[in-house]
Amino acid sequence: MLSGPYVNPDSLHAPIQEHAEQASYIQSLFDPDLIEQELKHDVFDPSGLFEVIGATLKAHCAPMRDLNVDSMVETAKACAPGSNATARDAVNVIRNCLELLELMKLVCLVLLGG
Repeated sequence: MLSGPYVNPDSLHAPIQEHAEQASYIQSLFDPDLIEQELKHDVFDPSGLFEVIGATLKAHCAPMRDLNVDSMVETAKACAPGSNATARDAVNVIRNCLELLELMKLVCLVLLGG
């Protein structure tokens, strides 16, 4: 006798594949060496990277985080080359993103009882 609901493992293949592809795509965009080089030459434009990250977060997270994600993306857009933003502002965008990811991870751990 089975306890709890039965999940067909084959039904999980597509979502797992999709998540792996999204993670791979984001990792390809998030190249720390390239970002460091662009920061040194004042040409780092984080807006594209953070638009992709924001869209991915919104697709996988509760709508209550949307304002935080939107704020992160808008801050990133304000750091485009030619703006008054500094390298420190761009680094703060990255820090805010990582803090948001950490918060979301903690929420998941609490919900999963881990």
